[in-house]
Amino acid sequence: SHWSAGVGGAEMQVRMLLERLLELDRFDVHYLTRDAAPGYLARGYQLHRVPARRAFAGTHTLELPAIVSRLEAIDPDIVYQRIGGTYTAAAAWFTRRRNRRMVWHVSSDRDVSPLPWQASLRCAIGQLDRALINYGARRATQVIVQNREQQQLASKYLGRTDALLIPNFHALPVARPAKDDCAITVCWIGNLKQLKQPEVFLRLATDLQGLPGVRFVMAGAPQMPQSDWIALQAAIHAIPGLTYVGRLELDAVNALLDGAHVLVNTSQYEGMPNTFIQGWMREVPVVSLAANPDGLLSDGLLGFECGGSYDSLREATKRLVTDPALRLAIGARAAEYATARFSTANLAALIEVLSG
Repeated sequence: SHWSAGVGGAEMQVRMLLERLLELDRFDVHYLTRDAAPGYLARGYQLHRVPARRAFAGTHTLELPAIVSRLEAIDPDIVYQRIGGTYTAAAAWFTRRRNRRMVWHVSSDRDVSPLPWQASLRCAIGQLDRALINYGARRATQVIVQNREQQQLASKYLGRTDALLIPNFHALPVARPAKDDCAITVCWIGNLKQLKQPEVFLRLATDLQGLPGVRFVMAGAPQMPQSDWIALQAAIHAIPGLTYVGRLELDAVNALLDGAHVLVNTSQYEGMPNTFIQGWMREVPVVSLAANPDGLLSDGLLGFECGGSYDSLREATKRLVTDPALRLAIGARAAEYATARFSTANLAALIEVLSG
């Protein structure tokens, strides 16, 4: 997606990259996407909409000819592609035929992991999508990963021993965040879809609503069937102390985290969540149900990982809510680490790769 239609971590990172490329005034930038907001007008770059076809068991395989056709019309010198899928194969096909450069940027551990076989039509279609990702990943001029685990997976399953590790990047806060310790805010931020398991946060908010002075906030765009979304909204409204604030742009997410005390993640898996970085930069400890990129949460210095256990998630969240000294200590360490590891210096390193 283009960020005007869907604000996920990948779209957020691509937006920051694009805006920096435009500032440098050395690149003629084109953005090719299947999904942009109606009426959105691009400034300083050209936006190309691929005619969206119906998703094919969660894939966009049917759009492959249209993507290649658009690439041929644009005729770029470099193709930067993020997230594994049909677009990965299309970019590789085009750049190989035209002797151009392709940079593929991994956005999730899924991008570089094999898909287990199951006896179902959906799995068979998923394996086709996996084959397209593998085709593109193996033929890209350069592969970029977000963490060391992805680097190892790219080497093991894709033969890309040359995958380059460039962590995600964010601008540092302009001022130290002000926290109201009389009203503790526990946040959940992400697109509302099956992978992110938002229903787990609703269970958490229900179980911990008896803690004094605590409020729970959910933010993100719904990405689920309408019937599921209606049911989820009803469940949200039925929980006292839980507020859903909808989809938020980057600045609004940062503003929410400025005043937050704990960030909860309930995803089945992640790459390097941008919300972790944004929260850490704003002194917010993370409690993660399953995602633990590069083991950063294993020692409790930046937050807590729960190994998929809901009981551990509940107790870790409760501990941070009720222990301000622990919360402040982890928050201070997190801000120091994120400032050193995830600054916009990483954006400069990415642009250097694109510059060849």
